[in-house]
Amino acid sequence: MNKELIEGEIGRYVNHKLRGWCRASSSEEPRKIECLLDDKIIGEYLSNEPRKKLQKKAFNSINHGFTIDLHLSTKLNHKIEIRDSNTKQPLSNNPTLIRGSSEQPLVFFVHIPKTAGTSLRLMLDACFLEREVFPNMKDIRSNSGLYPDLNEIFSIKLDRLNKLKLINGHYPMLVADHWLMEINLVTFFRRPAERVISHLKHLKKNDKSCNGLSLEDIYSKHKNSLVNLQLRVLKNREYKTAHLINSKSSNFNETKLIKTLDRFSAFGIVEEFDRSIAWISDALNLDLGKKIFSNQASPEFTVSEELKSQIELDCKLENRAYECIKSEFYNRSAYLRTKV
Repeated sequence: MNKELIEGEIGRYVNHKLRGWCRASSSEEPRKIECLLDDKIIGEYLSNEPRKKLQKKAFNSINHGFTIDLHLSTKLNHKIEIRDSNTKQPLSNNPTLIRGSSEQPLVFFVHIPKTAGTSLRLMLDACFLEREVFPNMKDIRSNSGLYPDLNEIFSIKLDRLNKLKLINGHYPMLVADHWLMEINLVTFFRRPAERVISHLKHLKKNDKSCNGLSLEDIYSKHKNSLVNLQLRVLKNREYKTAHLINSKSSNFNETKLIKTLDRFSAFGIVEEFDRSIAWISDALNLDLGKKIFSNQASPEFTVSEELKSQIELDCKLENRAYECIKSEFYNRSAYLRTKV
């Protein structure tokens, strides 16, 4: 017998109430769900409340919502799991992390490769104790000098998570959607063609699979992952289709991009590094101190004018998005003009 397909998601946590929805694909009948708090079942609930957001779906009924009262500790993170009581299938965004409230929200640095991110990471790291950072240098060294993968983030034990004040890495923005607690998001952007060229040189120098290949060959091999990367990384609840943008895409959703930028406490652009650091420092209420420059592109590799022209052409869509990002950057950091 085929297992019944369950769909639904964990929604927002507001005023001590956790909301979401759940239904079976083969029936409009209300489903019983169970909630686990820190791996312990705390109760069973019925998904029979109306949810206006379900009007967009081809359901016969919108009465598949649920509300769970949760009065949580204001100082600790709690793991929440919601699953169908009968089939034990988990809902989307499972498991998630919730904090009742937070005096100092967790900082999550979305590190887009080759956007001065290593410099900002080191500056942020210096603001916290090693045990307050994931991944810290010990985590990175134990992973052959690389950021741990997504599975390691979601498997962080609660006793360590409750001590964290900073998470950073080459992780997409959607990671923040798994945690229903206040998070200060920051990131850095760069002119697309410059970023691609820098990334290309990085692959030439560090990726063993690129040994013996010309920059042209490497670009041909990795073009789909290099072009429009800065847009794909921004997949989140406001821009759920961002990851589908590839090197052949001809459009992006400017409205969703701006809504995504709204979620960041601050974001920088490489060409305005000082101003960016000032805004991020102010938004996070941190003294980022002396500038640190690290992981700069290798000067020994020369990119031909033909390859530069091809990259510029391929980055046409991302350039349009970057102009939007740059405009938002100047508008939102305008108050810094007297400070920088």
